[in-house]
Amino acid sequence: MLHGHLHEKSALVYTSEQPSCVVTRETSVALEVYPIQDPLAILLIIDYYALRSEEYDFLLKFYNEQNNRLNLDGLPNFAYSISLALYHQSKQTKDQSQANLKLQEALLRFPSTFKYLLDKMSIQPDRNVEKNKYFSQSYYSETDALKCVQTLYAIRCSNEWKISDVIEFLRQNVNETIRIIEQNDSTTKEYLKKRETNYRKTPVNICRHIVLSESNEIRGFLPTDLQNGQTFYSFDPFPPKDSTSCYQRPERPDLRISNSYNRLGMFVRSLIPGFNLDNFLVPQANGNNNERGAVGGMEENNDIGMLNAIQESIRDFIRDIGIAQPVQQQQQNEGDANHGQDNDHDDDDDNQSLEFD
Repeated sequence: MLHGHLHEKSALVYTSEQPSCVVTRETSVALEVYPIQDPLAILLIIDYYALRSEEYDFLLKFYNEQNNRLNLDGLPNFAYSISLALYHQSKQTKDQSQANLKLQEALLRFPSTFKYLLDKMSIQPDRNVEKNKYFSQSYYSETDALKCVQTLYAIRCSNEWKISDVIEFLRQNVNETIRIIEQNDSTTKEYLKKRETNYRKTPVNICRHIVLSESNEIRGFLPTDLQNGQTFYSFDPFPPKDSTSCYQRPERPDLRISNSYNRLGMFVRSLIPGFNLDNFLVPQANGNNNERGAVGGMEENNDIGMLNAIQESIRDFIRDIGIAQPVQQQQQNEGDANHGQDNDHDDDDDNQSLEFD
């Protein structure tokens, strides 16, 4: 993974500042990076953005396509959000039966979520709810992992439920759910067993989600060993054990220039175009006298070869800088030409002197 999930993390932080209609699509794209592992638990927030932007068709389509693969029924936020999306759709179809069934199933499976929503909306529950042990005592049979997810949903989505017609929709189905509980006790035992066995420990991806959410109300749900025994950073919380950290300088071997090359030879070589120092580096000997002796012996045996190499390097250097080789020959030719001109002048002088005589 990056720590592959860092790309997903940056997408999550960035999209949270964008319009909800844009965020809904971008979170689904970020989820496609690692749909099964979901390293940042994007499944806990994608429904919130869909409800907030009124993308009910998108949320229902996502649920129908991904439920079997990602087990979305096992998440309290999807159990409640799907029923709410169906309710809003039923305003157009005038058929509320499917929304009622989904909400009753969510209330049976996660009764404490209903209590958390009421607390966030500052609504006092009915006396029927307070008398019913399935709702009033469900809190005591739930693990911290499940309490964390339910509390997080109530914090985010309470405003989506705090609408007069939605509250009435919720009240009617709560009363119907209490009637189902009183008539069929086996159903409640089945869901109670699932809550006790399926949510034993808070996964690390939810721990990352808690840190990135920056909510002090749910920060206390982090496991004790993660809070006290491990330091983490808000920009990269709880990285995978097999990740590659880009914040630590990698270890590099201690290298030095091989003893087979002296300073003069290296200086001459450095003047040659295309010189690469890495070709002359060898690992540093860590106090190993045998290695140093071997290197020293190699230096003595290579003295003649080193001198020849220096000579060849100087020749290559002179050739590369473009010094013309026949310079002396050119100077000699110019000297001969000047000497010939001087002889001609002497002959003319001799002729003139003869004429004077």
